[in-house]
Amino acid sequence: ESSGCLGPLAGNDIKELITTILNRINYKSTQLEVDLLYDIFEEKIDKKWRNPLFMQLYIITWLKNDNNCDISQEEAYEWVLDREQLRWKEIIKRNIQNSNNYDLDGILDDWKELLCFNVATDCNISITNIGIMPDYIKDIYNRIGTCVAGIRKDSDYEKKVNHFIEDMIGGESNNIAMSNIWPDPILGYLFLKYANRDADSLKCFVDACIDTEVVHFQSFVKKLEMDFPKNEFVGRLWSYYGMRITPEKLLQGVVNTSLRTFPKPLTAREEHPDRT
Repeated sequence: ESSGCLGPLAGNDIKELITTILNRINYKSTQLEVDLLYDIFEEKIDKKWRNPLFMQLYIITWLKNDNNCDISQEEAYEWVLDREQLRWKEIIKRNIQNSNNYDLDGILDDWKELLCFNVATDCNISITNIGIMPDYIKDIYNRIGTCVAGIRKDSDYEKKVNHFIEDMIGGESNNIAMSNIWPDPILGYLFLKYANRDADSLKCFVDACIDTEVVHFQSFVKKLEMDFPKNEFVGRLWSYYGMRITPEKLLQGVVNTSLRTFPKPLTAREEHPDRT
């Protein structure tokens, strides 16, 4: 799995992890509370969600909600993303060049759209590769860049943009893909929460994903359908994908993926540098 999180846990492993999580957040738990949380996981939480990260998020949400036992996976993710959104707003406020000239909510919406593209294609968000992205994504990226770093001619433009992205995601700018930060279920929920529902924007977004990384985008939407089978937006996404995809685009996407995945063959000079 691209998320890198551990697989499902069971039995005593869950109880030990519950105790460890509670200890790390300095919560003085009783064995009764540990057993209660264990029973909740056994009774209410699907096995595919029983990984350490989700359990930590769930337990923290449980505590924040006065030990309410009726918290769903979605409620736990909602709490996490609400917290992230507050953090994003603070970072934007710190970094924008002139708060009077920019719409903070507009910048935040642009960031969410860029983040959704990153999640749907697993393509790094970096100033070094924005030049090869579709125009729709370039425009969003450039609006954010202008807000936080001024004009491209400024000598420290690239440094400011990279610093901003690192702050927003929490990773190094040369390897920023959300799949390196959070596990798939949270990424899927993030996408469904923040994806632009506007019909024209959605068409442009799907086109950009197909043109950039059609193979990953296709598997991403399939996984959304598995993890969130009752979500109506997933159906819309499939519909737009079906309307925009062509055999030629699919073939080109496979070629593009192969070129990015496999290293370029060495030339004779590179393979045998000692030969003239």
